[in-house]
Amino acid sequence: MGSGMERLAIRRVLCPVQLTDFSGGLLAIGSTLTRRYGADLFTVHVLDDDVRRRKEEAVIRLRGLIRTKSGVDPRDVTSVVRRGNPVDEIAAYAERMEADIIVAGRRLSPRIARVPATAGDRRQAAGPDMARAARCAVLTVPTVGDDGPVPTAVAAAGVFKHIVCGVDFSRASLQALSHAIALAREAAGLLTVVHIVAGHATGGSPKHHDRVIRRLDNLIGANARTRFRVRATVRTGKPVDALLTVVRAEGGDLLVLGATDSRGTGDRESCTATMASGRADCPVLVVPEAMRNRSQAADWHPAPSHTISAAR
Repeated sequence: MGSGMERLAIRRVLCPVQLTDFSGGLLAIGSTLTRRYGADLFTVHVLDDDVRRRKEEAVIRLRGLIRTKSGVDPRDVTSVVRRGNPVDEIAAYAERMEADIIVAGRRLSPRIARVPATAGDRRQAAGPDMARAARCAVLTVPTVGDDGPVPTAVAAAGVFKHIVCGVDFSRASLQALSHAIALAREAAGLLTVVHIVAGHATGGSPKHHDRVIRRLDNLIGANARTRFRVRATVRTGKPVDALLTVVRAEGGDLLVLGATDSRGTGDRESCTATMASGRADCPVLVVPEAMRNRSQAADWHPAPSHTISAAR
């Protein structure tokens, strides 16, 4: 995998917004990322009709929300109002304006949030669906009603201190690992790399665990030498459940997963990323294999071996 990316190449950040405080916190996170990476901020709001008066009102309210919640002058933000299906329109606009990352909201499940969902929540908190549809990275942030995103490290400083990355050695997961390494390096934090083995037969054997750990060790290699810590773990069970167990047990504040272009195929990798985005109580960064911006793609050559700790 070589040295990986020194820093994520984020030039355009897109925040889909609802015109309530629900999206105010997402705008704050989006503006934090723009400042950290020197990027431009874009916002999009989707209406379900084409009434001109409603569009004009939406533009005015959108500018007000940007001014009060993002700390950015609305004149420095490109804002559009579109009509149609939110996920389709957001994905189409992200492609058109060449977004590098979408910051989307996702409603916490009732067992976590204990707040009844509203129609607006369901319509605009489209993070998991965006993770499947977009051709750029999607940061899905859990939200609670109109109170906005659950507090996260990125909201305060634009960095995550403990990143958990799922790796199954597919091209999509290596793409995700490249992003996770870059984020861990920027934060001088901890990167936990998780490989999930379905079932309990071979996956539970120490010999199999050792082989996987050595493969992860070789894969990460030189990236683990400077500025951040790395540890690897092998778990058995259903991928989503096992990943979320690691995140919760070890206090991860970001889960990074890869997704293949599986529209219409029901691909397992994409389903895992989408399901995790919908269930995690921390932000989830989904990195598509077929990224529009290939400058963010991973270098696929394994690095020289370097010792990393193995948590089992």
